[in-house]
Amino acid sequence: MDAGSMLDGRYRLLDRLGAGGMSVIWRAHDEVLGRDVAVKLLSPELAADPQLLHRIRAEARSAARLRHPNIVEVYDYGESAGGDGPPVPYVVMEVVECRSLAQLLNAGRAAVPGHTVRLTHPGRPKPERNPAV
Repeated sequence: MDAGSMLDGRYRLLDRLGAGGMSVIWRAHDEVLGRDVAVKLLSPELAADPQLLHRIRAEARSAARLRHPNIVEVYDYGESAGGDGPPVPYVVMEVVECRSLAQLLNAGRAAVPGHTVRLTHPGRPKPERNPAV
């Protein structure tokens, strides 16, 4: 899929936000509800694996039940039939405007112990500094 493509006649893919070994994340526009969302598309090569497809569905269901300020909300799950291959599963989530962990690491901020604790445990207090260090 490319920027400008429509996914299931509802989600217009706008910008590729990132990619991993199994999927690609897109900023998309939900044409029905009129809002921007993040769409995670499984790689088409992996969509042919029935066990992986079952696991992705189960993960989407589990994630959709979670409610916490530090967890993105899952809005939708679907399987897009495009081309000759198997349907490609996708998960639609809220889009969060922030810097990626890679950007933080490249900037050197994530290497600061107090900052790392706040990133990984936002509800925990800032650790005390060790004067011996």
